[in-house]
Amino acid sequence: MPEGSGGKKEPAWHGAGRGSGPFSTACGPKEDLLMALWNSGATWSSGQLWGPSATAGPTFENTKKHQHNMKRQPYYPKNLGDQPEWHTNFATKLPTHAAALPLTQPEEDAGVADNLILAYGLGGWILAVREHSTACTASLETLSSGTGAANFAFPVFTPPAPPTLPAGITGVKPGALDRIFKLVKLIKTRPGYTPEIGLDLGIIGPELPPPPPPGEEPPPRIQVKAVSGPNHQIGRVKFFKDGHEYVVIESRRAGGAWEQIAQSNKSPFLDERPLLVAGQAEVREYRARFWDNGVPSSDWCAVVKITVGP
Repeated sequence: MPEGSGGKKEPAWHGAGRGSGPFSTACGPKEDLLMALWNSGATWSSGQLWGPSATAGPTFENTKKHQHNMKRQPYYPKNLGDQPEWHTNFATKLPTHAAALPLTQPEEDAGVADNLILAYGLGGWILAVREHSTACTASLETLSSGTGAANFAFPVFTPPAPPTLPAGITGVKPGALDRIFKLVKLIKTRPGYTPEIGLDLGIIGPELPPPPPPGEEPPPRIQVKAVSGPNHQIGRVKFFKDGHEYVVIESRRAGGAWEQIAQSNKSPFLDERPLLVAGQAEVREYRARFWDNGVPSSDWCAVVKITVGP
């Protein structure tokens, strides 16, 4: 999957946080626009078509001065019901921006065709198939236990009419979605690409909402146990992100001060610190909280204790 698609851009991990312990190494508009995002609520058949497009022209400059650190969701919808509309928007808007990017005519036509066919397959066609399947199941009930004098006839499947593709293209080969993701990457490297074009095509995801203040989100769920390590037992901290960016883990040993030992987005975290006194078992306590957009976004979870032995 692509950057932003739910596959998928890995977030950079932050070093900010409380304590001085080591972090885990596991990783994880600029002006009012006339158009709306593809998923803003306007529909393909409403006549609005997500607002008017920006005027295409060869004078766009890719200045790269937009906000790079803005946290965004993946641009490709995870919800299957939203995907046909995303593809329809892409197919409709791509010709508007092809000259500004620029794209060749074959690149434009192939991109339009791939998106139209995927919108058709993920939308009208599969819905018709499912409705036909339901009708077939009902017809078997009629065949088995129905009444009437006429001979039974099996239902015939009639799919909806396929979309009209660009001139000269009669169909698309397998791998349409992979080609679309490659086209998106290509578009974002073109000199005429701008954030406004990205928003209009739907290839920039919506902004992530800001994290709630600490205390408004339930704390993380963690499970801690002592497991065998290379030299002595170590602490294995399993946690559940629940959609958050990171989990910050703190620990204290033998009743000492809390220290941050990890800011991680990959579970489990292994606490491989050496024993305070070599060969002597010690009690380790753990707590965790969520960390989003560089700030804590929940309270600490309940403290969990384990004994780590030599």
